[in-house]
Amino acid sequence: MKQQSILIGAVAIGGGLGSSLRYGIHMMSPITHGPLGTLIVNLIASFLLGALVGAVLNRSFPEWLRAGFGVGFCGGLSTMSAFAADGVFLITDQHLVFAGVYMIVSLVGGICFSFCGLVCGQKWAGGANQ
Repeated sequence: MKQQSILIGAVAIGGGLGSSLRYGIHMMSPITHGPLGTLIVNLIASFLLGALVGAVLNRSFPEWLRAGFGVGFCGGLSTMSAFAADGVFLITDQHLVFAGVYMIVSLVGGICFSFCGLVCGQKWAGGANQ
């Protein structure tokens, strides 16, 4: 029970920090009512989660740290619901081409950023000789 409480606390703290960073990035975006902020935070979160996975493959990290950073911070930073809502708003406003480009860039970019993060995480955790 104590271990589970620690994990829940780590996820809650990480989630609060990730959500706060998402809000800050969104507010700094030149177009705060559009999808740019959502795209930025989702790509950053994809990279960071990929880096965590890459690092965990080569090093042992405490479970609370993996949960707090992965589920909490990266989960709080990224936002699938805003991605979906942005897509719907673009479509209903008749910006069909922009909606399609936004969705493709978000999905393909997220996978690419995650892969780059994975490679960076593996290199970082593997030491300087890799």
